[in-house]
Amino acid sequence: MIKFFRKIRQQILTENKFSKYLIYAVGEIVLVVIGILIALQVNNWKNEINDSKTEHITLMQLKTDFENNDQLIENGIREHKDHLNNQIRTIKNTGPKVEMPDKSDLKEMYSMNWATIDLVFGSKNSNVSFDYINILDNIDLKRHISSFPSILIKYITNEDYNKEITIKQRELYSKYFSLASNDPSLAEHLNSAHTSKIIEWLEDRENQNYATIRYWTIKNFCLPELSRIRTQNQVIIDLIDSELRRFE
Repeated sequence: MIKFFRKIRQQILTENKFSKYLIYAVGEIVLVVIGILIALQVNNWKNEINDSKTEHITLMQLKTDFENNDQLIENGIREHKDHLNNQIRTIKNTGPKVEMPDKSDLKEMYSMNWATIDLVFGSKNSNVSFDYINILDNIDLKRHISSFPSILIKYITNEDYNKEITIKQRELYSKYFSLASNDPSLAEHLNSAHTSKIIEWLEDRENQNYATIRYWTIKNFCLPELSRIRTQNQVIIDLIDSELRRFE
């Protein structure tokens, strides 16, 4: 093809037909420009296809992440409610005038744990990068995902505070109970075990106060804030599902 156009150009120049050569030259330039435009269009089309595939993959990954979040949040709410009931049980069985609780109540009161919600996406311990959010087309979805970590901050603060008070509960517990005598593996090493003072533990003002503080923290902050996070998480899942329908 190139040899063909070169032959025509040489023929026109030989015949000294400048006007025809000028028209030919302009036509050749137009053809080159058209070729470049076509190449650019093809390249843009390929980029759009690649971007679409990347967006689809990203949406699928986000769907998995936020659905996992939902399960983790549900587990956290259930765990917080269990701990809340334990604090109520402790409050009922502590004070200046107490009697020995049932063994089942004591067993639950001895369980001093806290809930930790490590979300797949958005939490302080997640390793998810937010850079690829720019791939998404839906502005509303991008806004909700970008703001998701910020709604966790208040909850995490109260979660950490609940952990702090629980650790103090445990420290107080260790003042009244013989920890070594509760570990069978230490039996052969134990010189003599201290006597556990259950009633004194139940009468301790700090014991009841710690349970009360945890009750307030879980009931008024951790559970409401975690429920709000779950609502936001579900909004994101619904938006992702709506976007994924474009690829069906």
